[in-house]
Amino acid sequence: MLSATDPSRKVILVTGANSGVGFGTAQRLLQHYSTTDEPITLVLACRNKSRALQAKAKLIAEYFLENPAEGDSTIEILLIDLGSSESVFKACAEFRRRFRRLDTLILNAGILPIDRLDYLAGLIETLTQPRVLARTGGENVLIQTRGRVNADGLGEVFAANVFGHYIMVKELRDSLSESKDGRIIWYSSTTADPKHFDESDYQCIKGAHPYESSKRLCELLCMATQQDLCTHNIHSFVCSPGNSATNMFGDGWIIQAILFTVLWFMRLCGMSGINISATNAATAATYITTVEDPQGLDPRKIYHSEISRSGKTSVALLPLPQDEEQAGRVLKQVEGLYREFRDKYDISR
Repeated sequence: MLSATDPSRKVILVTGANSGVGFGTAQRLLQHYSTTDEPITLVLACRNKSRALQAKAKLIAEYFLENPAEGDSTIEILLIDLGSSESVFKACAEFRRRFRRLDTLILNAGILPIDRLDYLAGLIETLTQPRVLARTGGENVLIQTRGRVNADGLGEVFAANVFGHYIMVKELRDSLSESKDGRIIWYSSTTADPKHFDESDYQCIKGAHPYESSKRLCELLCMATQQDLCTHNIHSFVCSPGNSATNMFGDGWIIQAILFTVLWFMRLCGMSGINISATNAATAATYITTVEDPQGLDPRKIYHSEISRSGKTSVALLPLPQDEEQAGRVLKQVEGLYREFRDKYDISR
């Protein structure tokens, strides 16, 4: 049995891997590699240690029942709070100490702070424009919290969904380059409409749609960094999980029951990307991670987790709205923040 740090092992890191789509991504990857002879180390990057350990135990029970020791060797935990720049820098330094290389960095973790749900608006949109609801998540249904900043003075959603991941891209670039075939996957969303992104408020502290803004910013940063990353043999892509019944909207049974009902109604109506389960939502990210030659993939498309009415999964290519000039401008702003916080928190340099 190879150790987790054995150089022959492919190393895959998934942020937010203890629940939701992150956990579904971990499941799909273990399921895929269980059918091959290729050894991997799967790193669960999580904020909460106890939840990370619970997730690891569940994965071992599901995929390594006959050999738990192998599962313990395969699955590693990296504690990281993406909403804290200091935590991200420390976690990246720890990763570099523990692992020689990184093959795939899956940037999944995200938060969606909600003030309240407008149930009436949700019912009306479900009955009158379900296709729009499936794509946008209900712009008038989810009333998001506005104006929150974290301890670093950054927009709370921006920090957790975007900036923490950008720090990881920068700090783990050399580890990805060691792979000779490194891949970065930015989880976006079908809600990432450019109309919700305001360059003058790129952290969306004032805006009403911080989640959608953060996902569009992920797309812009992916575009803006692709050329530089390619010079380091790193390929960068955007994927979309479609719609799934995660606890992002809340853990209450009423909310979950409503969500399941609406999603099943949408799938039966033939809506796109109604994956419902987190493992189905991970179809696109799994495909990008496991495809043999990433140069055959299109970085100007969104790889979307698709599913048929009968439950057959596939990957659809969606257009990725291009705006290279805007992408370049926001990259300068985010890069400036990165350098500021690197000088403040990066103790390894």
